[in-house]
Amino acid sequence: MLLTLIVALTTGLATMTVTAQQPLTGEKYFTGMWTVSVDMAPEATVMVNFYKDDKNNFVGSISDGSGAVTMLEGVKVEGNILKASTTSPEMGTINIKITKKDENSATGDVMDGSSTITCNRYIPAK
Repeated sequence: MLLTLIVALTTGLATMTVTAQQPLTGEKYFTGMWTVSVDMAPEATVMVNFYKDDKNNFVGSISDGSGAVTMLEGVKVEGNILKASTTSPEMGTINIKITKKDENSATGDVMDGSSTITCNRYIPAK
């Protein structure tokens, strides 16, 4: 009986350790706040938030320095790649593609590759 309990506890702890060390992917990776800057115009940094809405859809929103919030359209995640779009009166549809780089940063492009972007997970100062 004691041997069975020890084996069960050891197996459980080993499973928890392996699970804790697995890198985040998919929606779990992208969930949260990100600072995003266009490499050609780094002064135009925006905050992007990805989350599940009340209907359990994975969605995103952009907020700029003025406080205006714009919802992203067609947010889709496949593995380590997120695709979405937004619409601008001046530029029309702006396609966005973001690819995981490491646990707290990603790279991507807008306008189907015409401008690269740098994304960093927002981590509040302690």
